[in-house]
Order: sequence, then structure tokens, then C-alpha cells
Amino acid sequence: MLDDLNHTPKTNEVLHAQPATRSDQSAPAFLQLTDVLTERRFAVRIDPDDSSLALNSLMAKYVQRCSVKAYLVENRMTPASANALTSIQEYLYHLSDFGALQGPVHGVAFRQHDQFLAHEEPPTVARVIADGTPIRVI
Repeated sequence: MLDDLNHTPKTNEVLHAQPATRSDQSAPAFLQLTDVLTERRFAVRIDPDDSSLALNSLMAKYVQRCSVKAYLVENRMTPASANALTSIQEYLYHLSDFGALQGPVHGVAFRQHDQFLAHEEPPTVARVIADGTPIRVI
């Protein structure tokens, strides 16, 4: 699973270096986030067309305004990822008095491959092989 720290897929450099193919465009896509302070990590399967969205759009759709229960019912995330996601949400967003996620907490930074990401830029998509299946991971 993507949230199993011992079985994280490795980057397939040959596939990564090749131009995108039709089968690559339809490959399952995942958004994976790790909180570097707590080492909590979650992964959620996203719509493959959304893999080119800017970071702030990905975060709004798949983290802030998501239904964790729906992710579980639709088999888009594991229970371990669901627990990590709810914990990470509390660090990323202000909570209303009723527990609803509000705007992002000021000062939260995102890194990918040791480089900081601008919120309005799309993150890099890694093409990897997981259990023999090509997937795309953000």
C-alpha cells in the first residue's frame, strides 16, 4: 500500500524518462503527503485528470473539502491513510467552533524532492511501479 513505509514504491527511471503514453495518462494517480514533523503520511487515489492541478487546487479538493468516509467506501484510501489524513488536516487548516475545516494555517510550507513548492504551481508527478503496475504519484 502507498501508506506502508516499508513498501513505498521506487521510482522507475526508465518510465519516468519516457514521454507520456496513452496508457501512462490513464494510469491510476495518487496524492501522497507526509508531515515531516510527525511522520504521518497518507495517500489517496485521485482523478487522473487532476494530477496536473496546482498544489492549492489539489489540497482544496482532496484534503480540505474531502469526505474521508467516501474515500474509504470507494476504496480510494486505506484506514491507516484515513487516520493520518484527519490528523494532518488539523495542522493544515483552521477549525471552526463546530469542527469544520476553514482556511489554511499561515506559514505552512510544502516540499517535494527537497524543494519548496509554490501553492499556485502544479507539483511534479512521479511515475512509479507498485506491485508491477505503473502508477503516478504526487
